[in-house]
Amino acid sequence: MQTVAVGVLRGGHEEAAHGPREQGFRWASVTKLATALATLIAAEEGVLDLDQPAGPPGSTVRHLLAHASGLPFEGRTPIGRPGQRRIYSNSGFEVLAEIVGAAAEMPFAEYLRAAVLGPLELRAELRGSPAAGLEGTLDDLVRLGAELQRPRLVAPETLAEATSVQFPGLVGVLPDVGRMDPNATLDRLAELTAHVRPLRRQRRLPLGRPRRGRCARVPGRPRLRAVGARGVAAPR
Repeated sequence: MQTVAVGVLRGGHEEAAHGPREQGFRWASVTKLATALATLIAAEEGVLDLDQPAGPPGSTVRHLLAHASGLPFEGRTPIGRPGQRRIYSNSGFEVLAEIVGAAAEMPFAEYLRAAVLGPLELRAELRGSPAAGLEGTLDDLVRLGAELQRPRLVAPETLAEATSVQFPGLVGVLPDVGRMDPNATLDRLAELTAHVRPLRRQRRLPLGRPRRGRCARVPGRPRLRAVGARGVAAPR
């Protein structure tokens, strides 16, 4: 028999919960929400640009986040051209994490801890793929959900862009569902609405818009950089 834990939030505040709060669960593809948030923080920090080349030829960070890079569910050989189809892709998020880690000059797991898990006081740990490898408690997930509803780590305008439609109208393929025309389920850049499900055990912008692909940084947040050979996150 499976153990289930569920939390309900509205406006960043918990309204209801059911199930064990301290038991660890595999987050599976909910991991992508944390990886996407780390990428948005990297964009705000100037570590990378959402529209810089990334992944297959012609693809960008934005394509990877939006499952529109042409990469398949698993594997690194493209099965489509960037911006032409919406293909749910674990591989795309693994490539994305590699790019963030390389740009930040530290392993992605360390960047994720320094940029997202630590500031939100989550005990969750990345134990495997940045597309599906986070493990944590219901309390951890509730804190992450609250951040996505009432952001403190990124500017509200950054999250607004992340949850707006990117490359609208693409035909897509969703695992266990099939072809969707258009695939509205994956039409959001950071797929922040694609994985609202129970856990199962097994700064304001300045006036004027920044140029496309760059995000304004939340004031007062320490910058992250690699220090020494171990790539430890540190303020600067």
